[in-house]
Amino acid sequence: MARAMGINAFDETLFAQCVANIIMHDEKLLFLFHDGSEKEVPWQNKSRKESWTDEMRQKAREDAIRGNRKNEGDTE
Repeated sequence: MARAMGINAFDETLFAQCVANIIMHDEKLLFLFHDGSEKEVPWQNKSRKESWTDEMRQKAREDAIRGNRKNEGDTE
């Protein structure tokens, strides 16, 4: 979104002031601005796997281990 607006980092206030609508088609986003201008930018849905940091992976491992230990005492 920042790229479509020509800025380096996302700014929520500036976004709300400038962007009227976003239309997604194929693998592109069409930004419609309040001033009537438009900008089309490529978009690719990244796999969730690619968005995980090492810290997130480690926490998920620890949570899974804790969950497994908690269930070991359960009997049905």
